[in-house]
Amino acid sequence: MDESRLRSIVATLPGASLHTGYVPVPDVAAYFARARCVVLPYKRSSQSGVAHLAHTMGRPVVATRVGDIPAVVRDGVSGLLVAPDDPEALAHALIRLLTDPNAARTMGEAGRGGLAEAASWDDIAGQVQRSLPAAGA
Repeated sequence: MDESRLRSIVATLPGASLHTGYVPVPDVAAYFARARCVVLPYKRSSQSGVAHLAHTMGRPVVATRVGDIPAVVRDGVSGLLVAPDDPEALAHALIRLLTDPNAARTMGEAGRGGLAEAASWDDIAGQVQRSLPAAGA
């Protein structure tokens, strides 16, 4: 779908907006604060820091089941996963979270909690430390 068609669809949705391209770092938190969910419609990907960032901000993720994304987004728990070539499933997942704020909030909090449990700064620092050769070895 071309951008002009997508813009015309978004224009019919009350309160919705479409932003494409680079988002300056100082503006990132404001974008996430306004979002009910974050959408990652990749056809291929190795991993996405955006999914982690969405969970950090307490937002559920609707994403395609590619690369490492299923390791970050727990389907039905911290977001919804669909096949990469199934726009209808992507649309249904989006509609589900856009029309059910309680489900979106619950999944967003589950994502935030999952990061706190499995990917805290202490956990990451410990993984890095364990991967480095011992001093003097």
